[in-house]
Amino acid sequence: MYKKFTESAVVIVDSTAMLGDILNYLYKFNFKKIIFLKKKNLKIRLNLLKKYNFNITIINYQNQEFNYNLIKKKNIYSYLDDTFFLLRSTKFVNFNLFKLHKVFLKNNKKLVITISNKKRKVENTEIFFLKKNMLDIYDFNFTNILKNSNYKLNITDSEFIHIKKKYCKKDINNFFSNIYSRSIILDRDGVINVNKGYVAFKKDFIFQEGAIKAIKYLNNNNYNIFVVSNQSGIARGYFSEEDVKKLHNYLRDELTNNFSFINKIYYSPFHKKGIIKKYTKNSSCRKPGIKLFKILTKEWGIVNKKNLMMIGDQKSDIEFARNAKINSAFFSGGSLYSFVRKLKLDKKF
Repeated sequence: MYKKFTESAVVIVDSTAMLGDILNYLYKFNFKKIIFLKKKNLKIRLNLLKKYNFNITIINYQNQEFNYNLIKKKNIYSYLDDTFFLLRSTKFVNFNLFKLHKVFLKNNKKLVITISNKKRKVENTEIFFLKKNMLDIYDFNFTNILKNSNYKLNITDSEFIHIKKKYCKKDINNFFSNIYSRSIILDRDGVINVNKGYVAFKKDFIFQEGAIKAIKYLNNNNYNIFVVSNQSGIARGYFSEEDVKKLHNYLRDELTNNFSFINKIYYSPFHKKGIIKKYTKNSSCRKPGIKLFKILTKEWGIVNKKNLMMIGDQKSDIEFARNAKINSAFFSGGSLYSFVRKLKLDKKF
């Protein structure tokens, strides 16, 4: 009944310092519906909420410390899906949520507690998948957490941060920059999908041999994945930008159904020989220009570029990498999984 990955997340907002980074993380795992539970006097910047097309609900509670009994109240409970993901905005663990979801599916009426064991310092990350109809059964009393038989322990050594007074914005920026600096950038047509010319519709989209397996392999090796793609078919009038967005939503949904992810897809709709006036121009968004790369690194806080690699099947992809001063690999076809795995085994990234 609960095999499909949930699309709904609840964020307990007790600080906004990491909220943009948490929204990036939720988008990466393809959540569609976000519920913010926040203190009345805490303000959320609207520009954060506009960045992604989430279905957002904001629910205020009185200016007090958050209590998990609050989510059982009628004005909150009625918004919850049958299963949902929950986290606090003061805590973040860089954990593959598909792995946590598997543990959640197997638990026997116990609350799955993810314990950070980084540097032998044990701490409850307060990151959960929950079933709405079991909220009265779950034990949210975290006393003696390691010995509580009501909990299913899930121990991780992944990067963990808990915002306390000792943390400043620089600490947070460095933390997330280190995470997203381990990234692979993929071209789309000819790498992720078979290059059939101008592809913008589901009926024409065919995954490249081994593409999903390659993406999953990178995910499981703690690499983030971005896509940077030239889509001049928009400028040429072959399809609309909305068509491309719909196809990218389909691509992300297919990956989620296979328990794998792409952080975000960036594309250039421009071409100097277009027929759609809005998109007819020379633009550094178009590879080998690197405007999209600059947007990507800014949005995800990437400072250190030495662990970034571009994988593409066109000369423009390699030139893009050279202009961005990152590593590159030319994919000439065949199994993308075999190609990526060999790069990894050869320590190319």
